[in-house]
Amino acid sequence: MTTITPDEMKSLEMLFMSETGTPSILMEHAAQGLAAAISRHAPKSARVLFLCGPGNNGGDGYAAARLWRSGGGQADVWEVTSAVRGDALTNRTLALLHGVRILPS
Repeated sequence: MTTITPDEMKSLEMLFMSETGTPSILMEHAAQGLAAAISRHAPKSARVLFLCGPGNNGGDGYAAARLWRSGGGQADVWEVTSAVRGDALTNRTLALLHGVRILPS
């Protein structure tokens, strides 16, 4: 069994993103997995609160909130900071365009 540290994972992700030119695909796949997991435990119309930080994991949350909302659920995001950046900021914008409610920290 091999264990990958967070720093190693970040390096692998950066390599993948630079080689493929598609950085948001990682967030989209993570968001799809999260939305699917939620759907196994909550009705499709449920209100779900996503807690999102400023980085890539927060970007996963914004994207999952967008997907949940697009699937008929209600999605709110509680931001832990207003300093959202990079792909997380892109997914925050998309979430807002899809009707996700953003709750400031």
